[in-house]
Amino acid sequence: SYAMRILAQFIFNLKEQTEDSCNLSGDYYDEAKLLAVHEKVSDGFVIILFHQCKLILRFLHEKYDLAVESGNQCKKYIKKATAMPIVPLLYFYHSLACLSLYPNVKRSQQKSLLKKVLRDQKWMKKWASHAPMNYLHKLNNSGARANNGV
Repeated sequence: SYAMRILAQFIFNLKEQTEDSCNLSGDYYDEAKLLAVHEKVSDGFVIILFHQCKLILRFLHEKYDLAVESGNQCKKYIKKATAMPIVPLLYFYHSLACLSLYPNVKRSQQKSLLKKVLRDQKWMKKWASHAPMNYLHKLNNSGARANNGV
């Protein structure tokens, strides 16, 4: 399936040095060819998975502005992934990317980023109240970064 191919390319990019580690193109997946196919057939889950993998890769490679954009793209398709375990990771990494970008942007952009973080944390609080063993540390991590960096 395309989801498995995206994940395989994502893992390969994490493990190996590639020309552009944030680009999901290689032996397992080719974003230049396949993303348009997923969009054409409205394959929302695969699209959100694609953008989430890009979000994480971009965050790990400190390309925070691009990571925030990937998170924004994910959120356009969020209803296609309701109750999937990838959703909390989206909110977690999106918050971290926003907080990492915060000190490097204009004041007007900072306000927008902070609003995004607060919305993300609202969801993380909800999940943490139901399953603290799975989500409380994510909430605490993003909250600590918010308190230290904002």
